[in-house]
Amino acid sequence: FSYAKAIIIALAIPSIIIFLMIFLENKITKERLAMKKILAQNVGEAESYHKEFEIIMTYTHRNIVRIKGLTIKILDMTTLALYVLLEAATCDWDVEIKKRFHKKKYYTEVELVKILKQLVTPLAFLQNKKIAHRDIKPQNILLFPDNLIKLADFGEARKLGAARMYCTLRGTETYMAPILWE
Repeated sequence: FSYAKAIIIALAIPSIIIFLMIFLENKITKERLAMKKILAQNVGEAESYHKEFEIIMTYTHRNIVRIKGLTIKILDMTTLALYVLLEAATCDWDVEIKKRFHKKKYYTEVELVKILKQLVTPLAFLQNKKIAHRDIKPQNILLFPDNLIKLADFGEARKLGAARMYCTLRGTETYMAPILWE
């Protein structure tokens, strides 16, 4: 792979980078890939992240981002890194919404129906496989060429058991249903 560009998209907690994203391009095939590096403070946390991504690697759907590879590396005595190699998108839906807003190019009803179909289809697929994404938001909806939309970021995903109740509050607070706060 050649190094196309590196954009540090970092989520930070006072001086600790939780993750960063690096974009790569295969010199021969021109396939664009993204590598996400997620830091973990212990083996249990790293294995938990690894397990969550493995859940989605076992299934293929046109509207779910494909994970090409996954590995854990020990960085030092207290830090491990999970590297996730996945297909690279043009941008996320949050970026696209903001671009369109500034250009005053609003979505038509027809465009929104096409987008919703591409979002509902993978969610129904995941529900059928008993997988909960748990973090649906514009930043986790990726745009690809030809108006293809894919669901991404399965860091909060869980395989649901038959009788188990899932009561943990997970996801991004500003995108959670209000009923969860009652």
